[in-house]
Amino acid sequence: MYFIRLFLIISLFLQPICSAQQEIAAERSIMAQTKDAACKIMQWGKKGVSALVSPAGQWGLMAIFFHMWNHGRYINSNGIKISEGEPIAIDALPSAIQNAIKAMDLQKDVAFRVTQDVIYAKNNTVVLSKHLFSLSDEIQRYITSHELAHIKQNHQLKIALGAGCIIGLLFFAKKAVDCCAQNCKTRNWKDKAIMTAKKTCDFIATNPIVQFAIFMTLLTRLTQYYEREADLVAIAKTNCASGAVEWAYLRIAAAQERAANFSWFNPFCIVEKINDTLGWTWHDPRSKALEYLLPLAEEQAVLLRSC
Repeated sequence: MYFIRLFLIISLFLQPICSAQQEIAAERSIMAQTKDAACKIMQWGKKGVSALVSPAGQWGLMAIFFHMWNHGRYINSNGIKISEGEPIAIDALPSAIQNAIKAMDLQKDVAFRVTQDVIYAKNNTVVLSKHLFSLSDEIQRYITSHELAHIKQNHQLKIALGAGCIIGLLFFAKKAVDCCAQNCKTRNWKDKAIMTAKKTCDFIATNPIVQFAIFMTLLTRLTQYYEREADLVAIAKTNCASGAVEWAYLRIAAAQERAANFSWFNPFCIVEKINDTLGWTWHDPRSKALEYLLPLAEEQAVLLRSC
């Protein structure tokens, strides 16, 4: 009996110590499991990053981006696919548009189509939006003459040739640098510069996304140049600088509205945000276009007042 009582008393004293040891062991087990889970997540993250930065992963990212970008060009503000439009006779167009067609004096036949809310020129066809017909005569004259200027100046063909030249430039630049690097035997500054250029070309060649970025940057700068040229040709032919300024302010307001409605959950918004940030837009931002449109509008206004 005495030994039993002694055992119970010792057990009461030892119970807190055993409980504390069990809690410490449990905490260590939880920490070990957490550490293992964190290590697995880090390993998955590294594998994911490695897959994305690999050439195959970069091609996949570019394919997704290009699909979203190209798909977004044919989706209107309501998410509805844009059709090619219905043919329309020149006589059925508003008088301001007919006057612009005559003033441009194209030496080729041009067909016109009407859609809900898209404007562009392709081959020998000009597509106009129904919304355009509700705007001022000056804007109608400017938009029509601008699109006809693209056809008059053969901009579609020039852009296609420019894209081919950019691809050829990237390809032959690497070949030329590789040939020069094979003959580098000394350590003078010229050979060092060639070897540096070779490392840069090798980096570009092994990273398709860098090639895509260079291509898009050069191509959009080319298209922006032709858009400015179309503006200048249209303004010179039809004296529509005031309409160009009015249209620029409308586009600025529309861009501000899109920025206010931006959503990170909309992939089209994300693609548009990337394009705007990197300057991958076919047109100059209208705020930048106003730098050359406003002086032209003031000059034409003075001429009209003097007449």
